Amino acid sequence: MPPESDRKLACLVCRHRKVACDRRRPRCGLCDKNGFECEYKARDHRPGLRAGYVSQLEKRVEDLERKMEKVVGRLSEEPSHTQTETNNVSSTIREPPTLDFGNAETLRTPQSNAVRMETDPSPLVASPQDLLIEPLRYELQMVWLQRYHPWFPILHHTSVSQAFSEATSTQCLLRKAIEAVTIWDIPGITWEQKQISSTTLRQEVISSAMESLNLRCIQALLILSILFWGEGKWLPYSNLTAMCQRLSQQLSLPTVAGVARAQPSKMSTRDAATSQPEIDHEERLRTFWMIEMLDSIFALGFTSNLSTSKIPLGAKFPCSDSIWALQDPFREGVSFQNLRYSSGLSMCISLCTVELGAVHRFQQSVAETDGAAGGLEWQSAAQRLDERLTIWREEFVAAVFRLINTESPQDARAEMEIFIVLTNCVLNMGVITLLQSQTSLPDGVGSQTDSWPYANHRCMYACENMAAKIRRMEEDELKNCSPCLILPIFVAARFYIVHTKCLRADVSVNLHSLAYSLHICGHRWPLAKMFESVIRTAVAEHRTPIPQSALPIEFYDLRFSVVEICHILQEWSDSYSSPVLHSV
Repeated sequence: MPPESDRKLACLVCRHRKVACDRRRPRCGLCDKNGFECEYKARDHRPGLRAGYVSQLEKRVEDLERKMEKVVGRLSEEPSHTQTETNNVSSTIREPPTLDFGNAETLRTPQSNAVRMETDPSPLVASPQDLLIEPLRYELQMVWLQRYHPWFPILHHTSVSQAFSEATSTQCLLRKAIEAVTIWDIPGITWEQKQISSTTLRQEVISSAMESLNLRCIQALLILSILFWGEGKWLPYSNLTAMCQRLSQQLSLPTVAGVARAQPSKMSTRDAATSQPEIDHEERLRTFWMIEMLDSIFALGFTSNLSTSKIPLGAKFPCSDSIWALQDPFREGVSFQNLRYSSGLSMCISLCTVELGAVHRFQQSVAETDGAAGGLEWQSAAQRLDERLTIWREEFVAAVFRLINTESPQDARAEMEIFIVLTNCVLNMGVITLLQSQTSLPDGVGSQTDSWPYANHRCMYACENMAAKIRRMEEDELKNCSPCLILPIFVAARFYIVHTKCLRADVSVNLHSLAYSLHICGHRWPLAKMFESVIRTAVAEHRTPIPQSALPIEFYDLRFSVVEICHILQEWSDSYSSPVLHSV
């Protein structure tokens, strides 16, 4: 009698044909009916996360939980201990530890047992890096507000000003995170200087934030996470967002997102004098939703059960952009709406947490039951999900026009607002990721099976819809885009290439448009530069048989999602001498 794990496996014939297997022994029903040789064999390689990665994440979660217990215990201690702990923190910051951002163990290991209290008004001791960046401080602040704040609005602009003008430890932590991101946008500084400055600032923020429990620490870590995303460093990105989720739960940010706005939230004594409780509350709400949105986009295509926060019932969405841009957005007389379609950000949140949440659950249920992707039952469920996304797309289009008429009726390019574009592209990425495993596979990639025409049609529609949107973006918009936009662009470009291989056709004009958009994004984000190198190489050899391709075969196998093979592409990019990498 085979063990329980082996009895859940489909036979090789059913697995290759991508049909449901009844798992009967010694011959399943399909093989017995058609006279096929029925063989059961455990998979040598299962697509998904590398071996040990889930265990690594689980261990990290356990370490974080133990550390948070210590934090909660210290927060309940007598106030007399605060000054001693603060001195310990200051002495730690003078000599920033050397952290390896690619190693999960170093990210979760504290360098000091000190805990910085939220009410601590003491300034951080100036480091050599502070003295280096001091003359650029105003320029870095302006860079954040102009280039990053539009697509990462978790901070009110008055909070950004406070971070650069006040010397409390929490404000300095937030400022250092912003500087680690924006230093790359300052001309006249060599790449080596920027790398050293950004790395040092990241080290200081991560080591200090791990010893704290307040909103500013979560925001600082979240700001660094987008930097790692844009660099394609998925392990430190995952570590930081997981830490943000845990800290947000400790601070009850999910609960804050669903309570009445009038309720004031906790803040330090010093911050209370310079900030409004309503702004603080809105920042907590936006921080919570940004964590959930990033996690949902990144999880597309993963079959593992990623940890997500429980969305509270009746949770409020962020306010409109026009209100958030005011100096005092919640003053008396301002018409405030907290609706699902009150801004592009709210629309993107709704898509990622509700609609794509159904896609995540479907993919995970298939993986957990070892279901056969492509069977009639799978196709029926996938088609229902796709139709649900189509209905949401229609509602989204109508909501965009209502929003434009309300917020910016005179703006001819209002529909190119950052979050409206991102929502459109992530929606199309969701369709492609859901169905691409059942589309045509080119010669040389695995076994040849019948593709699902519906999947081919819907994925091609999603690619064309995304390409049409991206073509309308101006170069400055692409240069200053969210790194989250890079992933959908590459997903569509990859599908175009594989589809072209299957048809033995010429390269699509839309593919050239997507490759060029990656080229422009690559001026800021290394991940886009790496993806462009992959696409340019694939285009150059589009007539070359896949076994002779310079690219990893996983690139052409649409049964793998982009996030699952990203580390393979990065290894190829590091080892393969591509002229694109040196010419961009």
